[in-house]
Amino acid sequence: MGSIRELISTGQKDSDFLMFRQISYRIFSSKLSSMASRKSGKEAIIHIKGVIFDLDGTLTLPVLNFTELRRRLGCPPPPYDLLEFVRQQPEKQKIRLYQIIEDFEEEGNRNMKLQPGVRQLLKFLASQGLHRAIVTRNAQPCVDYLLDVLGDPESYGGPFTHMLTRDFKPTKPDPAPVQYICRQWGIPPSQAIMVGDHLHDIQSGNTAGAVTILVNNKKNGAYKKESDFNVDLLEGIINLLKNSPFTVNRSPSAPPAPIEGS
Repeated sequence: MGSIRELISTGQKDSDFLMFRQISYRIFSSKLSSMASRKSGKEAIIHIKGVIFDLDGTLTLPVLNFTELRRRLGCPPPPYDLLEFVRQQPEKQKIRLYQIIEDFEEEGNRNMKLQPGVRQLLKFLASQGLHRAIVTRNAQPCVDYLLDVLGDPESYGGPFTHMLTRDFKPTKPDPAPVQYICRQWGIPPSQAIMVGDHLHDIQSGNTAGAVTILVNNKKNGAYKKESDFNVDLLEGIINLLKNSPFTVNRSPSAPPAPIEGS
């Protein structure tokens, strides 16, 4: 990861790279607050050390039509997990279905466009000394396409520390990918943020114990109540972190939203 001096040399204004006081958050819930007050009389502050991103629909604009992919695969509708459906097939069938998925993803790669503000967000995180990683249910070529579209790593604050594809198992919504990256960073998941546009992303982060941020789109409104925060634009994440320490409101568990898409 480049230094702040190196990042400024790429043409950004100095004001874009001012180091804020350590980015942190406090958890608020009636239960936790009463427990904390009994123990110490003051609230706990947790420092953020890294941010994990989903790929399609998060760092890039959503282009994959998962309803069409399910049709091609012969996969039942949600909440049936698409990748789990493929893994349960006989070996020859599994190979054929994975090829269908890869061809489908290749179609999406050719139309890949970055989310507005993605480089600005990545630079901001780097300037604050935060780790950055990617966890996706897509294959490696999708990550390679993203890196090609992003261009020179110095244009977005330096390379990602880790990039996990569906080759890492279990995949999201299991918490394992988030937990793995946090172990590599040497931090507890509570010091990480998981950013995504799908319930799989939010469930993975929530179960691991990370702060979760949903990137809103026209199809995922039902997932807002599952995430700690939701933003219409990636710029909203910068605004949230600049308000450190921000507050994470944790309410009692509610029935999960129905899963759509992948």
